[in-house]
Amino acid sequence: MKPRFPQPLTVGGTAQFAVASWFRLWAAQFAVALGCAVLVAWFCHARIFPVVRQSIGAIPPGAALQSGRLHWPAAGSKLLGENAWFAMILNLDPEGDTGQAADFQWEIGRHSDRLRSLLGFLDLPPRHQLNMPLDPVQTLAWWTSFQPLLLAGIASGTMIFLGISWVSLMLVYAPGARFIAFYFDRHCDASGALKLTAAALLPGALFLTGAIALYGLRWIPLIALLIAFALHFPIGWIYVAFAPLHLPKLNSNSKGNPFSPA
Repeated sequence: MKPRFPQPLTVGGTAQFAVASWFRLWAAQFAVALGCAVLVAWFCHARIFPVVRQSIGAIPPGAALQSGRLHWPAAGSKLLGENAWFAMILNLDPEGDTGQAADFQWEIGRHSDRLRSLLGFLDLPPRHQLNMPLDPVQTLAWWTSFQPLLLAGIASGTMIFLGISWVSLMLVYAPGARFIAFYFDRHCDASGALKLTAAALLPGALFLTGAIALYGLRWIPLIALLIAFALHFPIGWIYVAFAPLHLPKLNSNSKGNPFSPA
């Protein structure tokens, strides 16, 4: 089987990575990771950051952080900014319940913050010894200058996370792919099994990336995105299980131990 055009969209195309060069695999992984990173950065820029700017504009004069404690002229709770995806809420009452204003929301408390979603909430560590004036003009200027760096960090972090995840799962799935190839008399050495399983992870990543795009456009709700996240794992398993069947057959006298050195 000659790897004329290895591509991860079909099971047969995924199998071709087993005999393709590592460079072709890395190029495909880079393209998928870059697309996912750009999409995540776009989502933050278009759906999260505008709420942050709106919330900064709602800061009253005299607000500040002093030794980690939030000093705010008024008491109680206040919605600072929101859209359908994200909301920022001031909640100075530790016993108060702000409800769910958006799919994800950041609740700013007197001493610490809380992240809330449909899955529950996460209390962030207290802001120990943090001193910071919260003048709206200065805070907005700082946020505007910091935003490009944050976007670059989000995109880079997404690509690094995907790379580490793919390497880890590749090492876990490769023995199974090689065993399937051995059982069905298909040629697959150790290197080919690693490349095949690495490529088999890309369709699930593309599926999840598409789901994130649909969620960012509000074409699907958050619960559908969570379902897509759960489904992108078995998509990889299906490709790992069936791609070895598209490898070239072994000769009858060449079958051996699949876990012996190639």
